[in-house]
Amino acid sequence: RVREAEWLASYAGTIGGDLVEATSDASGANTAGSKCSPAVPGSSEKLWADADTAVYTVTLLKGRHAQGEYVEDQWQPGAFTDFFSAYAAAAKDAGFVVRKFEYDAEAVAKNDRDREDLVKDVDRLHASILRWCKAHFAEAFVAWIHLKVVRAFVESVLRYGLPVDFVTAILVPSKNRDAALQSSLDSMFAHLKVGDSGFGPVDDAKDAGEYHAYVLQKAVATTI
Repeated sequence: RVREAEWLASYAGTIGGDLVEATSDASGANTAGSKCSPAVPGSSEKLWADADTAVYTVTLLKGRHAQGEYVEDQWQPGAFTDFFSAYAAAAKDAGFVVRKFEYDAEAVAKNDRDREDLVKDVDRLHASILRWCKAHFAEAFVAWIHLKVVRAFVESVLRYGLPVDFVTAILVPSKNRDAALQSSLDSMFAHLKVGDSGFGPVDDAKDAGEYHAYVLQKAVATTI
């Protein structure tokens, strides 16, 4: 809620986490350490807070005019005293950082319209990219599996040598049973391991990763 009038103005202020609990009712923003505060009583409102900072709004009297006088039959208005500078200084001493807030109804309305346009654009683009993904998913999936097969073949040749004498198979484990399947394969092909390297991580930085006596290429497809 923003109030703007000839004699009123709204401001936003932040306060550090050490003072949030002490001013949780926003009374600190209303008084800001001054017994004669220009803040409108009850006008302070907490907008947002986290563990370190809180943000309040407060409405102040803009200032006051000193009593005017006639000088040679000409009315001279009194000097105007702006309350903001003194209030900001007192608020700073109380731990607040005060910023003047200029409310522009036209800018707010424009932002609302822009936000609505962006939401419509997101919905339109989401539908478009969803159709594109459905149309090209099969082709992308086939290409992905093809690369997996090629890599499995190349690594098998590098490991077992020529002539080609190995079998390539696709295994689909049951839900949450992939670890059990991998353990069974390790036991089944334990006789293929070289030396005492075992099945643990490889020490060579270039080949770092999971090592097995057989060539393993994982293909994990997650549905959204």
